[in-house]
Amino acid sequence: MPPLDGEIAELTRVLNNQEVSEGARWIVFYYRGLAHYVLYFSQRSVHEPGAEVTARKALADFDATIEAHSLAPEAVAGVPAVHVFFVNAIYLAGQTSNMLGDEANAYKYYRRCAVENHAACLEITGWAMVTGKGHTTVDVDGAIAVLEKAYQHGTDFTCAAPFAAWGIAEILHFHGGSPRTVTALDWIERAHVLRTALEERIKKTAPCKAAEVFVSEYLIRLSRGEERRELLSRASELPMSESRRQLISYLNGDFDDATFRERASEKADKYPRAACIMYFYAWWDARARRQVKRMREYFDLLSTVDTDNCGDKLALARMGAQVR
Repeated sequence: MPPLDGEIAELTRVLNNQEVSEGARWIVFYYRGLAHYVLYFSQRSVHEPGAEVTARKALADFDATIEAHSLAPEAVAGVPAVHVFFVNAIYLAGQTSNMLGDEANAYKYYRRCAVENHAACLEITGWAMVTGKGHTTVDVDGAIAVLEKAYQHGTDFTCAAPFAAWGIAEILHFHGGSPRTVTALDWIERAHVLRTALEERIKKTAPCKAAEVFVSEYLIRLSRGEERRELLSRASELPMSESRRQLISYLNGDFDDATFRERASEKADKYPRAACIMYFYAWWDARARRQVKRMREYFDLLSTVDTDNCGDKLALARMGAQVR
C-alpha cells in the first residue's frame, strides 16, 4: 500500500465496526482527515489524478469531526485537548477548501475558528478584513483588533503571532487614522522580539520571514526621514530567497530600476508571490522618497499580479497610494 493508505484503512475499520464510543468517534474522524490531508499533498506532488478526491475525503472527515463535537459537546468534555482538536479541524477544513478552490467556503471556516481563538485563523481573518478576500467585510480597524488577538498567542503557534505583529505595523503605517499609543515601529519591534524567542525555541535561524521584517522597518523609518541602511545589512545576513536578496540589493542601490524590473518580471509567471514582494517594496521605497512617477510605475506593476498571490500587498499599496 502507498504511505498512509494502511493507516486510513485501519481508522475506517474502527469507525465501521463502532469500536470506539460515540464520544470518541470524532477523534478518529479527525485523524483520518489528517491522514487524507497529508496524503493529498503527497499525491499532488507527483500529479496523481486522485488527489482532488483525497482532499474531498479529508474535508468530509473534518466536517464529521466538527459536527460530532458540535452535536454532543458534553460527550467529549472529558477528552484531553478536546478544544484543540475541534478548532484544528475547523482550520484544516478551511485549508482543504482553499486547496479545492472554494475560497468563500474556506473563509467561512477561518472566520469560525477565529471566533474560537485559533492563532492562524485570527491572522488569516485579520488580513481578509483588509483585503475583502473570501467575501469578508472590509474593516481595517477591526482587522487590527483581530490581529492583536493573534499576537497574544506569542510563540505557541509558530509564526502566526510574529506575522500578526508585522502585519499590524504595515497596516498602521499605511492606514494612518487616529494616533495610537503603540506605533508601527513598536509593532515591528514586537515582531522582532517574538521571532527571536521562537528562534531560540525551535533552533532555527531567522524564522518567520525575518529578513523581510527588517526591510519593512527600513522603509517605515525611511518614510520618516531616517536612512538606516544597517537594517538592510542585517537583513542581508539572514537566510532568504533569491528574490528577497535581489530586493535588498536593489534597495541598497546595487542595480537600477530597469534591471530590477527585468528580474522581477522573470519570476512573475512561475513565482507570482516573489514578483509581488519585489514590486511592493520597490513601490514603498518610491513612496518613502516621494518619487511619484516611480511610485505609480511600481503600483501599476503590482496591480498585474493576481490577488490570490498579492491581495495583501495591493491592499496596503491602495491605502498608501497618495504620498503624504
